[in-house]
Amino acid sequence: RVTSTVQPPVNLNVTELFARSFNIESDLRTELEYRINLDAKVTVKIHRLDSNNANPVLVRTILNEVDRTVGVKKEVWDGKEDTGTFVTAGRYRFTVTAKAGTQEDSETYSFDVTRTSSGGLDITALFARDFDIEDDNGTDLEYHLNKDAEVTIKIYRVDNDNDIELVRRLITNDDQNDGDHEEFWDGEDDDDDEVEEGEYRFTVTARAGTEEDSASYDFDVTAGNSGGSSFIRNLKADPDSFRPDDDDETTITFETQEQPSGTPIVEIFDGSDFVDQLRVRETNDNEYEAVWDGTDRSGEIVPEATYTVEVTAERSNRVHRRETDVRVLSDSRSSLEIRDLDADPSSFDPREDEETEITFDLTGEDPESAEVVLDILSNESNTASSLRRIRAVPISVSSSRIHYRAVWDGTTSSGSIAGNDTYSIRVRATKNNRSITSFTYVRVVSSSPDDDDDDDDDDSDYCAGFVDVPKDHELCPAIEWVVEQGIFLGDPGRNTLRINDDLTRAETAAVLKRAFGFSLANYSLGEDGDLGFRDLDATQWYMPYIKTFVDRQILFGYPNKTMRPNKEMSRAELYRVFVRAAQRGPEVETNFTVNARVEDAPFSDTPVFNKSQWYLPYAEFAQENDLVDGNRFQPTESISRGEVIKLIYPLQSR
Repeated sequence: RVTSTVQPPVNLNVTELFARSFNIESDLRTELEYRINLDAKVTVKIHRLDSNNANPVLVRTILNEVDRTVGVKKEVWDGKEDTGTFVTAGRYRFTVTAKAGTQEDSETYSFDVTRTSSGGLDITALFARDFDIEDDNGTDLEYHLNKDAEVTIKIYRVDNDNDIELVRRLITNDDQNDGDHEEFWDGEDDDDDEVEEGEYRFTVTARAGTEEDSASYDFDVTAGNSGGSSFIRNLKADPDSFRPDDDDETTITFETQEQPSGTPIVEIFDGSDFVDQLRVRETNDNEYEAVWDGTDRSGEIVPEATYTVEVTAERSNRVHRRETDVRVLSDSRSSLEIRDLDADPSSFDPREDEETEITFDLTGEDPESAEVVLDILSNESNTASSLRRIRAVPISVSSSRIHYRAVWDGTTSSGSIAGNDTYSIRVRATKNNRSITSFTYVRVVSSSPDDDDDDDDDDSDYCAGFVDVPKDHELCPAIEWVVEQGIFLGDPGRNTLRINDDLTRAETAAVLKRAFGFSLANYSLGEDGDLGFRDLDATQWYMPYIKTFVDRQILFGYPNKTMRPNKEMSRAELYRVFVRAAQRGPEVETNFTVNARVEDAPFSDTPVFNKSQWYLPYAEFAQENDLVDGNRFQPTESISRGEVIKLIYPLQSR
């Protein structure tokens, strides 16, 4: 017998907004942080303020009614307007508006954007993590170039009088393109001997024609002192083990030797995987405190494990770090767990009246009090909106286990049949404002709609039935083919394809997976986490697609350990990923080749002034295959869905 308890309504609230002021040239981005206490559709907009902090002018829409789950959220802004140009220096405000049913709440937070670049060659964003030579393999030396240049990196020992001694020439006159870079140093000198502990400095010198710039960054090398910098003192977590299931929490306290530059940062890591960033408050002069409730950035309780608490503080352009461990315990009596989630069959044809049966168990203490939601997610849109919400029916119930069953007939919420694709099945169970999530996947393999008896004359003027593409559009044959192959799906229920919209990095992975017939990688939330990229949301539809391409070294992240899944894919990035996917797919496309060295400029905006320029071979590939109209490649511009369809269409002849 199933019983239910009516809970009092919870008011939707947007709280804890925060954004760090940043310099566009040196910091490259800022994170917009906020918390919502209910699942909601979230809109995030950025406005420029005048000198009186008034008269806001909209410059960028980061999210527009995108589904977000309860908890702390972080959106990334790269300092660009909606037009793709960088904003000017000044005061800015980000506004978070959340809607849940009939409820709505909105809050704002203001911050500063600065610019310091003179327009010449600049080396910025230098960083090296302090490391212990006995416990670590070394450290990555990170930096950013605003122009292509020849780069030399040297490492020096710094003594107490700030005198320096050269210990390692890491690279010399290496041609590098503009963008983020990192070089690994293993802690050895030029004689292949381990260096002694102490303070070190890496210096980056870059030359581009007659221009030259140099920048340096200091960091510590320790021996047998895995705790880290001595600038941060008395770091501890009290208690050092706790049970989030029982509403326990741990308090992290520490001191700094002197007043740091800005508020220190406290982050939680599971190995190398980022878990959450905590709010820090100063309790006394140079004394700080942060509280962790055992949840990750999506608001879900983390699994039982030992986690690393990392404190970062900056002083005099030096970044100091110190770590300690804390143990999260789970209470098997009170924690919830979704088990044995399965869809059978794993592929089906709705046009043949087939359906898939979804089953799973919810276990733990009092599972009846949990709210269970089952969504079918389309894997094409970065909004990750629900294609269909299905009721999961309890079949058998006990005090510690409920067996659920649901059936999906392959239709969307509007009643139309879903296109051929692999869809995510997401089960979320929420209890006491804390959620757990589990995924499985199912494939729709519908027969051609031409086989249906129904004849809809209203579609005769539209290409492939999409109301935003006329039948006489030059891309119509390509569109009809990619839709027939299930490569592009469009928006179910709206009958639109949005060929002029940009394609994101996550959407590109999904489209190219279907185009080249890759098998979708098995993704496990518990085992794979965020795949080593700290900005990935492990509960989103794109995780198995990104894992598929990362495992095959087709799609790469950025040096700062981010993937930026919702960032528009630039034309240069798209052509590189496309060619690599063609070369590494189940059926290798031998005609998809590029020349490693490019002698003549493929386009007017791709001069061969640096033969190591990474995108030149792909620009030449586009030019030789007549894939870009005109004489400009525009490598940094975003690429539209229509252009990707044009790029994929020649695959029909394979």
